[in-house]
Amino acid sequence: MAFLAELAAQTDELIEAVTHAVPPSAPKKFSRLHATTLNRLRNHKFLSTNHFDVKKQLDGYEERFRIQDREALADALKERVESVYARETQWTPELLHFILELADKPTQKSRLSALEQLRGEREDPGVRLKWQDIAREDRWHDDRNLWRRPNFADSSGDEEPIGAGSDNSDDSESTGLSSIETARRARPEDHIVPTQDDDLLHKIQLSQFWRKEKTFKEPSGRETKVPISEFQAAREVLFLLSGLKTTLFDEDGEPAPEYQISQMQWDTQLALLEYVSELNKSLGMLRKVASRVQQIPLLQVFQDCIQKSLRAFDKTLAEIQQRLIVIQEDMVVSMIEILEKIRPGVTQLKSLSAIILQLQDEPYSHPFRYLELLYEGTNTAQLSGNDLVYPFLGRIFYECFKVYIRPIRLWMEEGKLVFGDRTFFVSDSAMQVPLNQVWQNQFKLRRTQDSVLHVPKFLQPAAHKIFTAGKSVVVLKNLGKFEAAKAEWTFDEPTLDFDVVCPPNLEFAPFSELFSASFEKWIQSKHHAAATTLQNILFDSCGLWDALDALVRVFFMSDGSLSVAFAGGLFKSLDSGNPNWHDRFTLTEMAQEAFESGIDVNKLLAHVTPAGQKCSLELARSSVRHSLPAIKLTYKLTWPVQLVLLTDSVSRYQALFSLLLQVRRGIYVIKDHRMLLDLGSEAHNPEEHCQYYGLRSKLLWFSELFLTYLTTLVLAPGVEKMRRELLSAEDVDAMIDVHSKFLKEMVDETCLGSKLEPIRECILDILDLCIKLSGAQKANAAREEEEMQEISRLSAMASPLRTPTKKDDQRRRGPYIKAQDLEDEETMNLSGVANESKLMDLEQPYLEVLKDIHNDFDRHIRFIISGLRAVARASSEGASSRWDLLAEMLETGLGGPRGSY
Repeated sequence: MAFLAELAAQTDELIEAVTHAVPPSAPKKFSRLHATTLNRLRNHKFLSTNHFDVKKQLDGYEERFRIQDREALADALKERVESVYARETQWTPELLHFILELADKPTQKSRLSALEQLRGEREDPGVRLKWQDIAREDRWHDDRNLWRRPNFADSSGDEEPIGAGSDNSDDSESTGLSSIETARRARPEDHIVPTQDDDLLHKIQLSQFWRKEKTFKEPSGRETKVPISEFQAAREVLFLLSGLKTTLFDEDGEPAPEYQISQMQWDTQLALLEYVSELNKSLGMLRKVASRVQQIPLLQVFQDCIQKSLRAFDKTLAEIQQRLIVIQEDMVVSMIEILEKIRPGVTQLKSLSAIILQLQDEPYSHPFRYLELLYEGTNTAQLSGNDLVYPFLGRIFYECFKVYIRPIRLWMEEGKLVFGDRTFFVSDSAMQVPLNQVWQNQFKLRRTQDSVLHVPKFLQPAAHKIFTAGKSVVVLKNLGKFEAAKAEWTFDEPTLDFDVVCPPNLEFAPFSELFSASFEKWIQSKHHAAATTLQNILFDSCGLWDALDALVRVFFMSDGSLSVAFAGGLFKSLDSGNPNWHDRFTLTEMAQEAFESGIDVNKLLAHVTPAGQKCSLELARSSVRHSLPAIKLTYKLTWPVQLVLLTDSVSRYQALFSLLLQVRRGIYVIKDHRMLLDLGSEAHNPEEHCQYYGLRSKLLWFSELFLTYLTTLVLAPGVEKMRRELLSAEDVDAMIDVHSKFLKEMVDETCLGSKLEPIRECILDILDLCIKLSGAQKANAAREEEEMQEISRLSAMASPLRTPTKKDDQRRRGPYIKAQDLEDEETMNLSGVANESKLMDLEQPYLEVLKDIHNDFDRHIRFIISGLRAVARASSEGASSRWDLLAEMLETGLGGPRGSY
């Protein structure tokens, strides 16, 4: 509020000083002006002043002073302008622009004596003596007869009519201007510009007599032409090329047909003047562009380069005119010679006008479009061997390019964007995003409607490094590490200048390669420091390595003992018929206890998805497809780590974890029982025993082979490769690509990709066969238990003197017992066996069930091998070698190239 009050008070003073209006005299007008002015001041966007235009106006005033023969004033202005620019600050153009806006006809009103008055302290002149005060003091101010007109006629006073000569003075008030009004009102003579020499002007007019000479028609009907000399024609040509109006050419720059150069054929003259007319069109186009007002700095510098080129060309024309006017030796005036002398400058300007013409054909092009045209024009000039145009366009290109890279330098060094700058290809998000999304979503690359990057074509290869360097600085600021890191940075920025980048000894090197090499060094000088600093902070201070180790240990089950502890507890809870096996607190506690020796367990959580919780216990135990993929592990990562390990990568980690858990489930149910053969048992069936033993060994072989393939041949080498590539990555984007590529390769090589979906389903079918085999064995054991109990009951009835022993009980239970201790087996709840028996078709004999499982395994394994071979041959991906290796391992394990076993 204090700022608004101060601004309102200063606005009142500004209005009173400019309009001389005060609130009491014109309250409505003053309030209207106050509201309008205050609103404009508050909403002013503070556009950048065109410092080129300011310099141009100051040079124009200096030149005007010299033309009007005020050399001392021009020298004083030049001296003070140079002293101001010697102490230039960022506000110097604005201050000079403000002074120029206050200027009021400086060529007529400026006096050199005013500078002397500014140096010394002004003395108060005191009260000025006025005629009114003298008249009042001498008491003749009321004497009206004093102001009567005297009559000097040759007559007496008696003949004069009464009242004659006093009609204009009596009873009339003085209409003379007061001293204040006289000082404020401009006099007509102030607007007169004194001519230097009337005689010289008259001589010039006489020398151009032919301008007023009229043509006439001869009796034959042929129109006569006004003869002029080649000297006069040369002067007209020089004036035309200087942008001045001439008589020899009309307003459109076309040759006037009524003039004929002496001693020159008409066809020759016409061809010569038409050539000059074409040159004038090219120059006129440049002068028109140079006179426009530009607000965009990138276009202002291009306009300044055009003005400099035109000034250099005008200087050449002035030197030619000076040589023709101030003749120091005998010479012959030749139009051909004059055109030959201006040919280098004309050739350069014509190449520039060709670029302007292309820009005019593209009215909706981007502001940096002319940079692309300059770049292409420079390359073309070099390839064509044009030694005049190549350095000319090359220097203009680098001069304009220095302005274009200003926002690039600000972005790469400070991580800042210029507000409202639509020419830069980096844009900021309108909303603030979370810290873990700063790298991905806070800043975007600006693109056109055609999805083309909003950047000059020759900069597109370097746009990514520019983008990542600025984002690295932004992340360092969010981490609070920027200031300390910046103090250690040393920017050894190479010079981007045509004479440095393209020296004469490299004239045969392509301009595009020279530019790319120099600009790559310029970018690397800024990109390397920011990117390397951020990488070191992520690795050392933010715990990126620890997070990766934890993810590998948990989701890839790299530590077998810890993984077995977690998976074994989970499977035991599932097989024991615990209805709360999916409780998230129990699962979290189980996971934290299993992995507590390797990671920060406070960041580890476990839960089951709602779909998995709805799954019945019998269905969850009967297949690896239903319950296990629903178990989700979550490891909390800090936001700096999430910049590299993106959120969408969690799903791939989870998919790999689910696959490993499914494989361990198959191994667990196969190893859950061990076989004790009692040849004396009556329930022993050799055929069932051989069939079960062979099938069990094959399923166990496949499960352990596939687990070995996943952990040893895929995941472990992949993790090691990822670590090496992370260390050698250039920036965070490269680290993100390395991690994403690693996960994609792991998904493909572990048969989780979309191409191998049928093969993955076959693998899961084989793992389900493990559960099916375990269920069949349990059902058969339960059936045999019932039969043995019935036989024992009948035997007891027939022989009441014998008491069954513990050994007999074990023999009656068959050759298969649990791998746990016998004491645990005695206390095991038989509900699990009963539930398993419900899932089996009890009407189908046990031996037939084993044969069906064997046939299914045979069919699935053949499909997996042939499918892996086919996909590996048809694919060119890097994972194809892994698929072929897995197929080879399966074939070898089955006993032959065709899998005959």
